[in-house]
Amino acid sequence: MSTIKRLNKSTIKQENKKYFLFLAYEGTAYHGWQRQSSVSSVQQTIEEALSKIFKETIRIHGCGRTDAGVHATRYYAQTFLPNWNFDLVERINLVLPTDISVFEFIPVTPQANVQYSAQSRTYQYYFHLNKNPLLNHFSTWYWKTNPDLSLLEAGLKRMVGTKDFHAFCIRPDQYKDTRCVVSQATLHEGPFPKSYYIELTANRFLQQMIRLSVARLIDLSIGKITLGDFEAALETRQPFLHHLPAPPQGLRLADVAYDWKELKTEKSTKSD
Repeated sequence: MSTIKRLNKSTIKQENKKYFLFLAYEGTAYHGWQRQSSVSSVQQTIEEALSKIFKETIRIHGCGRTDAGVHATRYYAQTFLPNWNFDLVERINLVLPTDISVFEFIPVTPQANVQYSAQSRTYQYYFHLNKNPLLNHFSTWYWKTNPDLSLLEAGLKRMVGTKDFHAFCIRPDQYKDTRCVVSQATLHEGPFPKSYYIELTANRFLQQMIRLSVARLIDLSIGKITLGDFEAALETRQPFLHHLPAPPQGLRLADVAYDWKELKTEKSTKSD
């Protein structure tokens, strides 16, 4: 009998199909994406919701980590799920808290990897110069500053291409290579007066690379560092005297690009 149970268990596991979850979250209440032992995380919250629905332990793996307080408007995770005969998107959104939404379950090939199959990632960092209570959780207020936005844009232009971001990483020694290929680095006007966002697209991002880059770009725009200092950090790894990152609430993961023709296996389950 024990042999039969092992075979049945193995068969059930093989029948579970692989899915990418397309989701979004407001990160204010969470200590980042990654599951942790003593604090709440987005990963843990979704795992608990799926486990409750399927009445078995479900584990998911994300396309990348986000820091505590960081948001995501387009995030992907992967998991294996048994078959279901109900509206899973509706069901999970009823179980999840209001600050996490799942939009789609995308069936993918067994070889698809939510982290390593990604071709690029796009992040946006929002900041504003006027006090605005509507933006407290989603943007950073830089008060008493009068930035030269043309200098900030000049710094962004220097970031485009294959560059070494050793000086823009909180723990660069954990990487064998700190070069990233940045395809887009632009400044845009936000939805409110004197509100803006920086948009960065690259093949990869290092730990706290965006928040450190934004902080140094703000320093550049208000004269704390020069454009030469900024260029030297990219070209020679010359570290900055001030290495504090920008606050987390202004940052959001905005997109992750995949070759869906290679990854999808059938029609997805999504919200209308």
